[in-house]
Amino acid sequence: MAACPPQASSQLMSAIRSAASALGSEPWHGPLRHHRGRIIVILARQLADANQRLGSSYWTGPDGHNVGLDVFKAYGIALAVAGRARSLDELKATMTAAAAAYRERPGDPDGYGSATFGEIERDLKALSDQIA
Repeated sequence: MAACPPQASSQLMSAIRSAASALGSEPWHGPLRHHRGRIIVILARQLADANQRLGSSYWTGPDGHNVGLDVFKAYGIALAVAGRARSLDELKATMTAAAAAYRERPGDPDGYGSATFGEIERDLKALSDQIA
């Protein structure tokens, strides 16, 4: 399982377990396996955010749409992308492509799904910069 950040809330720890489980126990390929824990934490932060928003009526608009659903959809796409990547460079490139495709489709009226991808892309870049 991914190492939990020291300041991790119970919601984040639960999201880390869920993201790790969703990615499966099959070993990742090549150098990407060394960063699996950090990638899981990057994704889990978005799942925890989605769950927090979905659990609060504050994030539900007058039309009944909760922005947490947009965050959760983007997380699901990002999780699928991460599960197929074989290197950090491939992960960053395919995540950028997935983000661009997501932004072009309708159904994210407030931009929270797009922002989710932006945060993931930012965190993957930071990870890449740290190991370069």
